[in-house]
Amino acid sequence: MGAYNGMPEFMAALEQVLALPQWRDYFAGFSCPYGFKSVEDYQRWLPAVGFVIKRLELIEKHALHADAEAFTSQATTSTKGKIVYVATADETPVTSYITPGDNQDIALSLTLIPKRTPAREIHLDLDKDSYQLLSQWQRTDTASRTSSQQEQAYIGQLKGLFRDLGLQKTPPAYSLREPQPHEQIHCLQDRLQIKTGQVLEGQDRLILVGLGEVLQVLLAVARTKKLAIEFLYAEPKQYTQRTSENIADRQMRHFSLTQNCQFRSVQGFAHEYEPNMKAAHVFLLGFESARLQNAIEQRGDFDQKRYRCHVVVGVPAFQAGWESNAIRPHLSLLEDLNITERSIAYCQANSIREAYLTLWELYKQLGDEHGCFFISPLGTKPHAIATALFLLETKGNDIPTSLYYDHPERVKNRSSEVAVWHHVQVTMNK
Repeated sequence: MGAYNGMPEFMAALEQVLALPQWRDYFAGFSCPYGFKSVEDYQRWLPAVGFVIKRLELIEKHALHADAEAFTSQATTSTKGKIVYVATADETPVTSYITPGDNQDIALSLTLIPKRTPAREIHLDLDKDSYQLLSQWQRTDTASRTSSQQEQAYIGQLKGLFRDLGLQKTPPAYSLREPQPHEQIHCLQDRLQIKTGQVLEGQDRLILVGLGEVLQVLLAVARTKKLAIEFLYAEPKQYTQRTSENIADRQMRHFSLTQNCQFRSVQGFAHEYEPNMKAAHVFLLGFESARLQNAIEQRGDFDQKRYRCHVVVGVPAFQAGWESNAIRPHLSLLEDLNITERSIAYCQANSIREAYLTLWELYKQLGDEHGCFFISPLGTKPHAIATALFLLETKGNDIPTSLYYDHPERVKNRSSEVAVWHHVQVTMNK
């Protein structure tokens, strides 16, 4: 039993728990008239209801237990069908909670007070109304639990599928193919169109893999006046390096992670390039020097004095040493393009904010109202998202900006395992 001011730590801990977000809604407006009152309280209350006080005092008693086992009941229980067996070694009251199966939401409380008598058999029967109510609860709970189990199994399967896809693996018993005309992703968001890139086909399920551009999603969000959007990105633990018996090639750390790299613009974020115009082109580098090489070749001949190239390297990288994966393969190409240290910027590889601010700094330095500011995000996903945010914000500016991107197809087994998940919320200004 507790007494006045006998459990201050417990009550303080209880109040802290009840104030937690996951519990406070259940106790909104809750009041408990039961409590541990003081001698002074009873001195006021007892005479008010007709009692004559002869003696009133608070007797201190320490409820100490030798250990955790001493605090719990020593009774043993077992069940066989509808029969519950309870055995005790002393006369300490035993409280049991009888539940249907493993469902803890429905329980009957049964308190037994043992006596030194032979074992007894007791039959417990519910009244008709209580029995009907319990039966109704059980039917509802069974249906709900079956539905919940099916839902959890479905969600678990989807998690496994998307985890494999995030790791560039084809899940077991599935295959990738081109979509049929009728196999399209339909979104109720106004003006948002998503192109189905591939279909993941299994025995009883089709997964449509959408390649909707981040730019178009952000544009739709901005048009609907929604000011926040969340991104979830799985950072691979390891990328697959191109194998070579040549030591020099291995030291250059060449990677082949993508294919079909055809550079083109995106509708709404395109600006035509003319050979006689001034332009600045910022490349956010990744591990593949071939993508930068393709971008330059597909751009065609240009005057390096009027067409200035700058690169951004992710430093610090996702992992220590990975910055060399982005720098070494590009060294000879950067030299051919006359890109010196003054034309190289650095920002954190996994930071959308840093990449976004870096683009703004370069835009202020290099932008020309008589030319164009081109961007090619060839590196990390956070850098690509930063590029999309920057292009959206500068859309319609006096100094035009344009995306020059290769829309690559990822090769199989390009990465393995997940190192960490990045969850980023971006708040957009009105």
